[in-house]
Amino acid sequence: MRKSILYILLLSFLLQSCYSYREIDKSSTLVIGKKYKIKQSNKYEKVRLLSFSDSTITVSNNKNSQNTIAIKDINKIKKRHFSVTKTVLLPIGILVVTASVAVIIVSSGNFIIFAQ
Repeated sequence: MRKSILYILLLSFLLQSCYSYREIDKSSTLVIGKKYKIKQSNKYEKVRLLSFSDSTITVSNNKNSQNTIAIKDINKIKKRHFSVTKTVLLPIGILVVTASVAVIIVSSGNFIIFAQ
């Protein structure tokens, strides 16, 4: 029982995201080298900004392919930023919920022991 709780906590910690994305205005200052989430038509793509001008931006995606995109074709731009809430409070919340469930199961005495 104790090992399974430990595995659940470890898995939840490893699968969390420390970053979130906030929507910014297309006319705001973009920073070369930063990561953004760009929406064209109905699809979001996570990219790293390589260069930009008044009418186009050049980005590289996860596959290291470079694309030049017209700013008029972009529906939304979201900037990545570090999220303290997701980094600290999410694992603590998961720990509290997991520990509470474990205490309820053990205190009720109705837990299942698997025979091998």
